[in-house]
Amino acid sequence: MNRSRRVALPLTFAAALGCAAAPAAQAAVSPSRVVSGSGFGVRDFSIAMNPAGARFAVALVGERGTRVQVLTRLGRGERLQAARRLEDLRGRNGRGGFVRISDPMTAVARDGDAIAAWIVTTVARRDGQPSYRLRVSTTSANGSFRRPRTLVSSRSSQLALFGVVAGRRGRAVVGWLRGNRVEVVVRRGSRIGAPRVIGSSRDFDGPPQLTMSASGAAIAAWTPARGSAAMASVLRATGRRFGRTRRVSSAGEPTAYARAVAGPGGAGVAWTAAAPLTDPASGVLRLARLRTGAGTFAAPVTIAGLDTDGAPHVALPRLGVVTAWRQFTTHTEPGDTDSITASRLEASASWVAGAAPRRLSEPPALALRPVLAALGDRALVAWRSPPARDGSRR
Repeated sequence: MNRSRRVALPLTFAAALGCAAAPAAQAAVSPSRVVSGSGFGVRDFSIAMNPAGARFAVALVGERGTRVQVLTRLGRGERLQAARRLEDLRGRNGRGGFVRISDPMTAVARDGDAIAAWIVTTVARRDGQPSYRLRVSTTSANGSFRRPRTLVSSRSSQLALFGVVAGRRGRAVVGWLRGNRVEVVVRRGSRIGAPRVIGSSRDFDGPPQLTMSASGAAIAAWTPARGSAAMASVLRATGRRFGRTRRVSSAGEPTAYARAVAGPGGAGVAWTAAAPLTDPASGVLRLARLRTGAGTFAAPVTIAGLDTDGAPHVALPRLGVVTAWRQFTTHTEPGDTDSITASRLEASASWVAGAAPRRLSEPPALALRPVLAALGDRALVAWRSPPARDGSRR
């Protein structure tokens, strides 16, 4: 589970560590602590935890005086190691020039191996043209991050990270956009392969999505443009490169918000499909499951009907499919707001008979930025609400 957020300085971290293996009655949240260090102003960060909840990694991007830096910290249980500085650059490159670090992403494998990646943008003082470098660091046998290396450099096209995933025995995938091209690189053990293009589009409907199943199969998915087909490419658990890009949605089906999803219940691609012309205000959520080890997808099925103005979230616990989305409501009365709605599809032979949606957020609070994760045979849904009338936050 990997989460990246923009925050104000400093960064404070609180975690429910070790709860995945503990009885529900014993679950507890650890006291919060500042992890960014004195004098370090956080501009962006990413945190990832392995499926067992035993090890986590934090990547911090920020400023210390006139320097721009990348700090990483590893943790096991409730112990947090000292920060390691992986990037330390002058923030100014003469008059008019500057250096910026962005897009930090981390991943932690089941066996505890970790990887961190970020983008360094340099704007030259002379011509004002930016150049980009994708940097990556992996953990060593003693559990510390190695000196970073540059995976790819570009002056003609902007680089933007969209995913980092990790599996056992050093297997990992990093995905990014280079201009209008979808590119990936695969790490096997201590060797990192050459970058490869797996797709392209002039106008993506949101950034591509990258995930890895428990078996080590990786999926990259995207919608080239709103209303086009949902596309995907698969790296098999024993493969060295992604397979050919294929359409996973039905022929002629307009899609949006394609997402690669994985969990204890498997892996696949989910997307929102436009509703029939008779009901243009709503849509349906569709899912195509990855066939085990085959690199192909089963026929897509309908998971839920939606009435939403944003992308739905999907998790795959052991016993079915859980979905959550912002339910769009018509504002006809004072206090009428959007809400978080979720539904669960129980395991069945057809995978089409789902439970009725249930509203999770309470009116009149506006529910924002839902996050959904699969935890064994259960799922966790979290969201943010704006300040209440008394000024308190939730």
